[in-house]
Amino acid sequence: MIIKSLIKIFESMEGVNIIDVKDVKKYPHIRLTISSSQSRLLVIYCAEASNIIFNSYTSLIPTSKEALDNPDIGVEYQYRAESLDEFQNLGAFLIWNLYDLGQIEIDIADEFLSIFEAISINERRKNKILRDNNE
Repeated sequence: MIIKSLIKIFESMEGVNIIDVKDVKKYPHIRLTISSSQSRLLVIYCAEASNIIFNSYTSLIPTSKEALDNPDIGVEYQYRAESLDEFQNLGAFLIWNLYDLGQIEIDIADEFLSIFEAISINERRKNKILRDNNE
């Protein structure tokens, strides 16, 4: 359910194309291309925040017509984990940021966050207020 939910999130993002998914408990992985700069920034930012390093590969020869017409699809991003826990963290960071950007409604965000076993939007808001008051 974790990988399927993460795929739904990726598919809702502009320019994200899932190439390959291995939805298993041990050594799951996901491979995708991201042609939108905003989506690429968001995915990489959330990956870094959850200590995930996407490997990137060139999938097209840089001088090919296809690469010249659309260079963004020439780079594939892949992440392979030892367990689903790491994908849960990535999914939570993506949802929190998509909500902050106004790209997802609170009830849908909370539904995904429960799947990823992460704190809800309101709980996160309360924690942020408490943190800001303590500083």
